[in-house]
Amino acid sequence: MSDLARLAFGGTIIDITEARPLQRPSEGLLVPANSRAVMGAGLAGEVRLRAGREVEDELVRHRPLDLGRAYPTGAGRLAESGVVILAHAVIYREPGEPARPGQDERALESALELFEEAGARTVTLPTLRLVGGPNPDGRTLAASLAGHLRRRSRIRHLTIAGLDTDYLRRLASDLRQLGALPVDET
Repeated sequence: MSDLARLAFGGTIIDITEARPLQRPSEGLLVPANSRAVMGAGLAGEVRLRAGREVEDELVRHRPLDLGRAYPTGAGRLAESGVVILAHAVIYREPGEPARPGQDERALESALELFEEAGARTVTLPTLRLVGGPNPDGRTLAASLAGHLRRRSRIRHLTIAGLDTDYLRRLASDLRQLGALPVDET
């Protein structure tokens, strides 16, 4: 686990870190989801194992789930780690299917709005490779985050966690190009 960049964007500190998202829990955690509400693999599967089956059961009660939208659930046993709300961002129609252009970006924005409405001041996002944007290597994610944070976000600390170091470095660079400033921690 290593921090690759600490940036400031408006009133929000953004930590970009090489770690699994559940190693860096926050009040809010974005979980990629499919429209069937099956939490079987990837981060969703990890969350179900750590948080408990009741999180998936709660998500199922929101069905039918629409692509491009996020749905809130409680944190289950993840509450012991400080997680208050999970935002399940529906970016896949079926489990294992690739994300659809445009749906992932809308789902991210929907999740960020859920966090804002819930009053979450700290949020953890997995590395999302938003498709359909000008550059699938992180630029779309950076633009989406910058757009949200420019609209007077109340999120004060945003952690982006993943294991692809190159992707994370490009994301940090893209955020700097969009106006994020490096934070000197000395």
